Amino acid sequence: MSQRFIETDWRRVPGKGGLPTSLTTTIQGRQCEALLIDLTDHGEPEIVLIDAGEAFVFREAADGSWAVTGRIRDNLHCGCVLPALRAGKAKAVQPAFKAIEVNGQILRITAPCPPPR
Repeated sequence: MSQRFIETDWRRVPGKGGLPTSLTTTIQGRQCEALLIDLTDHGEPEIVLIDAGEAFVFREAADGSWAVTGRIRDNLHCGCVLPALRAGKAKAVQPAFKAIEVNGQILRITAPCPPPR
């Protein structure tokens, strides 16, 4: 985990409205999980921060600062997903469908959760 990421005072970061609340507020008992996954195939991992059922993807900039570059929302709630992420069983792959762009917003097509076993 990047020391600079850990030492960042996220409460002072501009545009913190898009940040997970675990980075901007102190709530007793509130926890989040950070996973290191190379999502861009550039040899350095991004940080996937899971907080309150959402996953935020952080990427390091050239100056060493970190910023949210996106969120993972699709199928995170599927029963098999979080345990596999925690076990390091994640890899970056090409999507089965191209995304749709509408007024600058990217819409992704995702498969439904598989039935429980």
